[in-house]
Amino acid sequence: MALFKMFIVIFYIVHWAACIFFYLADLELYEGNNTWIVVYKIIDLEPIDQYVASAHWALTTLTTVGYGDISPIGTSELLFGLMCMIMACGVFAYIIGNL
Repeated sequence: MALFKMFIVIFYIVHWAACIFFYLADLELYEGNNTWIVVYKIIDLEPIDQYVASAHWALTTLTTVGYGDISPIGTSELLFGLMCMIMACGVFAYIIGNL
């Protein structure tokens, strides 16, 4: 049961990080700035595919893997990426502590 609870917490964090990451890119796009959703052609995809791309970035960032196939472009995206990397330290400690 503890393992299931840990997965739920991780999913919750990844979900919110993905939503915020996409929202920040959408705001930057609205202001006329270049964003990761334009550079990686995510803007033309279906909403579920956009969410999966955002969740992929969030999960790889929070698990400290960081493939680099999706990278933040705008200033707000970069700052949020930094915050996610700092938060990832706590998430990683939480995972190791629970295991």
